[in-house]
Amino acid sequence: MTATASVGVAASAAAEYLNGLPGFAVPQVAPSTDHVGAVLTDAVLQAGLNYRWVVLPRVERVKRDYPEARVLSAFRRLLNRVGPEEVLQWSHPEKPRRLRSLADLLYRQGVETNSDILAWLETGEGRARLLEERGIGPKTVDYLGILVGADRVAVDRHLVRFLQAIGFEFDGYEATRQVVVEASRLLNVRPQDLDHAIWEYMSRGANSFAPATFG
Repeated sequence: MTATASVGVAASAAAEYLNGLPGFAVPQVAPSTDHVGAVLTDAVLQAGLNYRWVVLPRVERVKRDYPEARVLSAFRRLLNRVGPEEVLQWSHPEKPRRLRSLADLLYRQGVETNSDILAWLETGEGRARLLEERGIGPKTVDYLGILVGADRVAVDRHLVRFLQAIGFEFDGYEATRQVVVEASRLLNVRPQDLDHAIWEYMSRGANSFAPATFG
């Protein structure tokens, strides 16, 4: 059953369901790396791809093969030297173009480290400017925020399927995001930790619900 309901009703139902789910836990997840090149690779690749089999190996390769690209200026020099296609190991032009464009945008904002990215994203200007970039939607902005330590929820098909599984569906990105944020408050956990816990739960077995993509 899909119900039309308020964000608060859906969040309460989600929190109650998760509280009663055997073995479900919400561990605190720290940012996985302070390597800017790896973070931007992750953010650019994640939309529409299998994370474990396609995205993660490429992120780990960037960290391993390009340790000097830990800061943005060095990562841009790497992109200029070998090309974003080589860095991503990706032949289709769109994601490499997006990676170079994102790196150039952050460079123009004076960003150098993940802490700088976080500080810039926490301004309204940062989020709005990123959303002007071709191919970067609200999910990518929020996901980039999570990678650098922000309290965010990045709505993907797993979160949408989870809400569908308990009987709720919302039009658009923002309402779905608000449900998970409010559920995290009710459960007394960080939004990004609940996001990750639901992602893990759904991606490991509960995959019978229709996909949704927000970019």
